[in-house]
Amino acid sequence: MRFRLLGAMRVRDGTVWSPIRAAQQRAVLAVLLAEPGVVVSTERLLVELWGDKPPKEAQSTLRGYIMRLRRTLGGTNASRLTTRGHGYELLASEGEVDAAEFERRVVVGRRALAEGAPQVALDHLDAGLALWRGPALADVPPGPTVTVWAARLGQSRLAALEERAAALLSLDRPGEVADELNRLVLEHPMRERLWELLMLALRA
Repeated sequence: MRFRLLGAMRVRDGTVWSPIRAAQQRAVLAVLLAEPGVVVSTERLLVELWGDKPPKEAQSTLRGYIMRLRRTLGGTNASRLTTRGHGYELLASEGEVDAAEFERRVVVGRRALAEGAPQVALDHLDAGLALWRGPALADVPPGPTVTVWAARLGQSRLAALEERAAALLSLDRPGEVADELNRLVLEHPMRERLWELLMLALRA
């Protein structure tokens, strides 16, 4: 099982990527994937879906969402999505979730750049950035967790683009990054590091 969150949400079981049809089910799955292996309380999920005014049938509706997600994730297999007390736990490894794999690649790439291995850094950063297919959690309703997570992932992507530019400059390849830095500076004019990298690229 694999999960795509860097763009529209998709789930892969076998060889086919499939959407989660219902928006509220996507929201539930996103909140569970934000903290895999952690029990998310029913109360929190109700707030994520309906704020502080859930409908009277909210509890039963949520149970229905969980039941349908279990079918999507491989039936009632207790090893994947389980009920734990007054909450639910979803098990997913880092390699199954594109957002987690992206962040892992960024950490490795940043470390490699700091250690003076820009080509290794570039390889990891490119692999991580290639996972993006649009804005993070693009088709997931923006509850509290989704809103914060999507914003954090967007900032991580921007930081990864900065690290990628730095790696290319270290490899004496400014021509490959100058145009992109120009675009990024226009989009994020208050980002000081982008200006610094652009000046270095233009000076090379």
